[in-house]
Amino acid sequence: MRLVMSTDHPRRLFRRRLQDYVIKQYRNIRAVIDLIVLLYIFVPGLLLGGWLYIGLWDEGLPRELESFPYSIWPALLYFLVRIMAGGLVLFVEDADVLFLRRGGWLQAVMIRSMVFSALTLLLAGALGLGLLAPVLVRIYGLGIEDIWVLMLGTVMLLWMEQLTIHLIQVKRSGVRRFVLRYGTQTGFIAAYVALAQAGRLSPAWLLGGAAAAFLASMILMRYRLRLQGTFDADVREDARQKERLTAFLLSSAVDKPSRTAARPWIFRHSNRLLKSGDAAVRFAELGAKSFYRSWVYLRLYVLYSVLGAVLLQLPPYPANLLVYAGLVLLLAYWMNSYRLLFIQRSFMKMLPLDEQLPFRAGAPFMFLLMLPGVVLLTLGVGLSLFHAWWGAVLGLAAGIFITWWISSWIWKVFGGWKGRRLKLK
Repeated sequence: MRLVMSTDHPRRLFRRRLQDYVIKQYRNIRAVIDLIVLLYIFVPGLLLGGWLYIGLWDEGLPRELESFPYSIWPALLYFLVRIMAGGLVLFVEDADVLFLRRGGWLQAVMIRSMVFSALTLLLAGALGLGLLAPVLVRIYGLGIEDIWVLMLGTVMLLWMEQLTIHLIQVKRSGVRRFVLRYGTQTGFIAAYVALAQAGRLSPAWLLGGAAAAFLASMILMRYRLRLQGTFDADVREDARQKERLTAFLLSSAVDKPSRTAARPWIFRHSNRLLKSGDAAVRFAELGAKSFYRSWVYLRLYVLYSVLGAVLLQLPPYPANLLVYAGLVLLLAYWMNSYRLLFIQRSFMKMLPLDEQLPFRAGAPFMFLLMLPGVVLLTLGVGLSLFHAWWGAVLGLAAGIFITWWISSWIWKVFGGWKGRRLKLK
């Protein structure tokens, strides 16, 4: 009854499906992410990001940005908008084969879906250009008119790409679809970068490209509305686009089953990491190897360390030191959480271990876990402070010392073995 009543007008039907789609995405996020925890991260991040963004307008930009060619920034903008906007969703469902294939209802819903996709691209383009505007205006001298023309060209090219990729997805299959899809995307990004480069010299080039892309999009829309025999493929493609966020969240929240290997791919020979043969040190080495052999942990660890080192290049002194201290403390908290998790694993109860051993292993355990990350972060802050190669060398040496110093006491601040009141030796 609800379906029949909701189909009395294509506009209301589209609005109902769009509302259901947004609610579903919200519920997927709520199922994976605690919104209270996200709020505690989002608000400080928003304040810090806003302060850094204002600094990009008021203060001097890093000199390294001036060495980048202009074509890098339109390409980055194109990828940012594509990621934020996603693909084309026509809001076609299985039941439409019974209720909507007569009277032009399906075509009316598709038209609204394609217009909504263009509006989403427009919003994503405005956000992406807002993020890159300080660099484009202060380094390359783009004016307000140039920014608007660049956004218009970005939106029109991406809208045309969305329609083209959708047609490839529903009309082709197998290897041909793979080759056509990625070949088309490569061609669009190359054409866009060329137009943006020419548009810097004369905006008429980019305006002409945007107008041509708009006319081509109108032709593709008309062809899409007249296309027959792709209903099942349309439903499958819509389901794939709608579940992209769900797949991304699950990939981050649910570990893939690990393959059983005769020998690990890292630390293959189980050699000692530290010279000491003390039982506590050997216990710490066992835990550190367990961490680095996990692809899930290692991937997040490398991503955090590398992005943190890059982030330290943005704020000026002394803000970069504050950001560095915050990143090191967050890394220490994460590594200490893993240390506690390793101690509390069920197989540890099967080993005849001294109850004091996990505590005596605290300092070497934290040293081995934090060393690569702190060294990378310290290397990044050294480059940010001195803007020379010897700053990285100094950061490398200082990172080892800082890791040794902070790992000797930070785990005591964060807490020891939960549920056990043991004295530290």
